[in-house]
Amino acid sequence: SVKITLQDLDRRHGPYYLTVKRGIEVVRLDSWVKDRCQDLDRPLSDSVRVRFFADARELGRHDLVGFYPVVWFRLVTPRDNDTWKFTDLRDDTDGRLDTPFADEMTRCIETGSTVGQLRKLVAQHMDIHDSNRIIIIARDGARVGSLQGDMWELRQIRSWFCRWVSIDVSPPRSYVVLDGPWGQYLFHPSKEYQANGVVVRDVKMWMEMCLLRDVDRLHNSKLRLKWSHITLTSRGGRLSNFSPISPGAKVGFELPWYLEDVLAAEESWLLHVSETCTVCTDDKRPTELPVQIASGCKHKPTTCRECLGQWIHSSLDTSTWDRLKCPECPELLEFNDVRRYAPKHDFDRYDALATRAALKSIPNFRWCLSTSCESGQIHDPTCRKFKCIACKAKHCVYHDMPWHSRETCEEYDHRNRRRRKDEKASEDMIKKTTKVCPECKKPVHKWSGCNHITCVCGHEWCYICLAPYRRNQHGFLYCRHNAGCSETDPFADIVDPE
Repeated sequence: SVKITLQDLDRRHGPYYLTVKRGIEVVRLDSWVKDRCQDLDRPLSDSVRVRFFADARELGRHDLVGFYPVVWFRLVTPRDNDTWKFTDLRDDTDGRLDTPFADEMTRCIETGSTVGQLRKLVAQHMDIHDSNRIIIIARDGARVGSLQGDMWELRQIRSWFCRWVSIDVSPPRSYVVLDGPWGQYLFHPSKEYQANGVVVRDVKMWMEMCLLRDVDRLHNSKLRLKWSHITLTSRGGRLSNFSPISPGAKVGFELPWYLEDVLAAEESWLLHVSETCTVCTDDKRPTELPVQIASGCKHKPTTCRECLGQWIHSSLDTSTWDRLKCPECPELLEFNDVRRYAPKHDFDRYDALATRAALKSIPNFRWCLSTSCESGQIHDPTCRKFKCIACKAKHCVYHDMPWHSRETCEEYDHRNRRRRKDEKASEDMIKKTTKVCPECKKPVHKWSGCNHITCVCGHEWCYICLAPYRRNQHGFLYCRHNAGCSETDPFADIVDPE
């Protein structure tokens, strides 16, 4: 059995918490939901049906609900449809917008307009000069509340099963504009905040609770964010938590790069395709391009994250690890830049090279010489015997080789000098008594017999002048000896005339 949560998209009933078998089908929940949603004063009509949703799609009657921790439902009548519906919150009756303007807003949404563009359309219709005063609110669906991102594409919120949108207007300059990595967000404080004044901490807490955690399409956010992670800036300087923010002010916000990347992945589906990568020439959403490539870059990036990762991969093969550059300017990539944009296997390689370089710069640091060990340690330079603390292997620091047991370094050198002397004598003897095969370069010693040599590699040659033996088209063997050779082949010109 598994636990699931049933939530009403219209916020009229529930939520309900159930324990069900993993294999239960959606159709089994239909009558259960209707029973729970019955109103004694207004019982549900027989024509009412229940629609179920999860993971940004509508579930079929035979889908298994046990695989979704949260299942949304909506009670619908035959007259209900999924067309956009608009209301004006300035009207005490929460009245519908007039049909011509509602149709114009629908066309605006369905053609891919953003929240910011819809704000301007509404402001123009209401004869309001400052479009930032317009508040766009999702009244139903999986994410109820203000739509704060100016760059969010409105038709995408269908994935949140939204169909009701309300319009409200805030008092003049009673908002804060937040300038983020990919566009602007609007914070419209409540009347309590407006009366007491807004400070930086208020904005940060609102961003944590209401903005940044609610943008994931499937409501499965991996953004582990606290308001203390957020930095607000103004005119290049950081704002303290209790600094007041003037009404209508514009402030920037920054996140640690690892949280910014998570936000980019979760918010990407909401953003309009508005950029073009200069490398792959594909159209991209703003979150698919880095905010800044190298820490020292001053230009706006035009290379997408995927192409940047491929650039780092190829650069690691063609240049040293510490000379990786931005593909658009001469700035060098720092450690955090590579960690942020490189594929995992490339960053692991880069990290290993950087680690080795850093350890190599430490005085008296030595790596273990064992081929099966990648450990190293700081070693006392006065001690010639190195013992790895990881694999326990022993090495001679003086000779840079495995430890010579039962011998001191001096005894080992004495034995090696005698061995090298014997080896040198053997090498000299081999040079005097052998000749090198022209094909495989191995030494060949002729003890007796003729000068026609057949090497172990199969090559046939003259032992005196090294000329090769060949066969003509009829299989006759011949050799054209080099000048000065005591061997001759009178049949060479006959069997293979030049």
